[in-house]
Amino acid sequence: MQRSHPVIDGRPRVELRQLRYFVTVAEELHFGRAAERLHIVQPAVSQQIGRLEREFGVRLFDRSSRRVRLTDDGRRLLAQARRVLAAAAETTALADELAGRTAVLRLGAAAGLERRVARGLAALRADRPDLGVELADGPVSAQLDALRRGDLDAVLVQGAVATDDELVASQEWCDEVVAALPAGHPHAGGDTVRVADLAGRPARLPAPQCDGPFHRLLAGAGVRPMPDRPAGTVERTLLELAGAADQWAPIPAGGPPPPAGVRTLRFDPPLPLPGLLVTPARMPAECRAGLATAFGGSDIIDYG
Repeated sequence: MQRSHPVIDGRPRVELRQLRYFVTVAEELHFGRAAERLHIVQPAVSQQIGRLEREFGVRLFDRSSRRVRLTDDGRRLLAQARRVLAAAAETTALADELAGRTAVLRLGAAAGLERRVARGLAALRADRPDLGVELADGPVSAQLDALRRGDLDAVLVQGAVATDDELVASQEWCDEVVAALPAGHPHAGGDTVRVADLAGRPARLPAPQCDGPFHRLLAGAGVRPMPDRPAGTVERTLLELAGAADQWAPIPAGGPPPPAGVRTLRFDPPLPLPGLLVTPARMPAECRAGLATAFGGSDIIDYG
């Protein structure tokens, strides 16, 4: 069964098979030669190209009895189609590598990345439905140590980390830090809030030993942690804020939505939160690329 994948800007979903046919015709500029490369009959190629054009509502090729040429819309789609097919190949390569080893992905992630983890695992399991997963708990520093020992395959981190010859870190997405405020907080009524408006009030921050990269990023912005009240999980911190009008917490924008009685406001100006994929240096490049494809990219951000 062919799976569908999004192509561009909310347009209809198309099959990878259609994109492969389209790219082959675009490279050959001849339906007969494209069919030979694909080892199928020419009418099947023409049918899928026609279906693709109907789904997008544009002509992708100018056809005549003598030649086939890409239209301007076809050239735009060609560049994107090649990226989609490359991403699919990277994900398949990762799934094949995992299948040949143990079919288990051992993954660590910082707090607040639950939705990103779920989305990435769904993408990987689309190519390997029986993929097993072991999720690591504990401080980010402990997860990075486990990565060095070979006990984990990858760790998703928010903020900056120092790497060495054993680890490779690459930024694969960028979210924002938002301010979680009880509904009764003096600044909870606005649409945005400045870091300076809140930096004078101690915040519920994770302890440095639990999430050093996130802690250091906020400390660099002037946010001071609340003494003896480090933040726990993002969910727990949000629940505790609901009944504490004088407290607040900076949290990742891509984390869980706030409960009743808590608002999340964007900072003005925004406070970027880089997202890193950290893997062992020994991991094959194609496997690292597959993980980046699955877990990277934009995310759904809620402001409540």
